[in-house]
Amino acid sequence: MSKFYPPEEYAALSCLSVGAGSGGSVSMLARATVIDYWGNVIFDSFVEPTEKVTNYKTTSTGIEEHHLHGSESKPFKVVQAEVADIIKDRIIIGYSLWTDLAVLGIRHIAKNTRDIALFVPFREALNQHNGQVRITKPIHAKDMPLIMYATLDSGASNTCYRPVVIANIQPLIYIDPVQAENARASLDIFRSVEGTWETLIFNDEWPCALPPPGFAQYFI
Repeated sequence: MSKFYPPEEYAALSCLSVGAGSGGSVSMLARATVIDYWGNVIFDSFVEPTEKVTNYKTTSTGIEEHHLHGSESKPFKVVQAEVADIIKDRIIIGYSLWTDLAVLGIRHIAKNTRDIALFVPFREALNQHNGQVRITKPIHAKDMPLIMYATLDSGASNTCYRPVVIANIQPLIYIDPVQAENARASLDIFRSVEGTWETLIFNDEWPCALPPPGFAQYFI
């Protein structure tokens, strides 16, 4: 059980998008998945397109035309409402949650988000690994293997995270057609540092950077 919140108050969210508009430049929700703290699927559905799809991004999403027009797909408004109802009173975990909220058209309480792409200690760990001076952008999916099962050096006032490179592991975020695994990857990473993350928040030390400009409207 979480040190500060019961497991039932957490949910991991992951969405896949296809492209609409000229050259597929407009992101459109194609699949939404929500899992609980234990990795069980609460909600998973493909989404019927609201506009013409110009790029299915199949190589990275696994999505093809038949997925969005079959029996497993639902209208966007239905998916939006169901996901909003599931997560409204929960702490949501994910990778680049601002993109998920944006394609869903949903707003969420900022303090009830746990975004591994914005978690400052992970950034610092990658910073040390890459030998760079500063990482100012959100953690990219390609860097996820470096922080999968990141180890925590506890018992010190200057708690630090050591990135672990795992051989033969592929980045799980947003490239696995088994969409629940994308959400579980974020969940596993969060749970590996959950106690420290929640302790920082409890002590009024928000441990995450801000999402990219232009997405503030999706946070309350």
